[in-house]
Amino acid sequence: MRRVLAVLALGLPLALAVACGGRTDEIGGGSSSGGSSGGSSGGSSGGSSGGSSGSSSGGIGCPTIAYTTPPTGACDAAGLAGCSYPVSIPYCGSSISITCTCPASGQWSCPSPPVPKCSCPSPQDVQPGGACSVGSSTGCASDIPIYGCNGIEGYETCDCVGGTWECLTPGPPDCPDSSVPPPCPDPSKVDQGVSCPSEGQQCPGRPQVCGSDVLYDAFQCTSGQWDDVATTFCDVDAGG
Repeated sequence: MRRVLAVLALGLPLALAVACGGRTDEIGGGSSSGGSSGGSSGGSSGGSSGGSSGSSSGGIGCPTIAYTTPPTGACDAAGLAGCSYPVSIPYCGSSISITCTCPASGQWSCPSPPVPKCSCPSPQDVQPGGACSVGSSTGCASDIPIYGCNGIEGYETCDCVGGTWECLTPGPPDCPDSSVPPPCPDPSKVDQGVSCPSEGQQCPGRPQVCGSDVLYDAFQCTSGQWDDVATTFCDVDAGG
């Protein structure tokens, strides 16, 4: 009878422990593990998340902005201090990039665009009033003749001003004996308003093909420029 009671006495705590879902020597360990895991997980993730979020929003960042023209004026109020942005500007019919910066002064700072060094077009493409894309005040040779006392002495140089060719029209040369005019230039170079060598001289110009013939207008040199005084027309029946 005593042996049965002893067995019951020893078995009761073990049965209670099994009924509670664990061994007596693991109850404390399980609680510690759960608390440590929860504390570590909560504290670590909360601290990391809070620290990361604060660093990103509190630092000085440069927003994404696409400038199409160099910015001017104040820039610090927009949160752009220390930021730099590339800006594309026209250059010789294409474009190049310069970098504009918002320094500590709080005013945009952009470098001066380089002076265009574009090559001159062909002389026949340099005409008064025509469009140009070389640097401002850049001079390029044209096919406008400059007459001297012995005929053509050179060709006019035109300047690119505000995107347009500006050409000076030289007057007739001051020759000792103006009674003998110089020879007529190539008719294709004789046209209304083009400079001429000798006052009163008449020459053919503005050629046009009419069937198998070539017709010319008659031009007279007046005040240093050719003036069309007789226009020719191609007869439609002749095949022009």
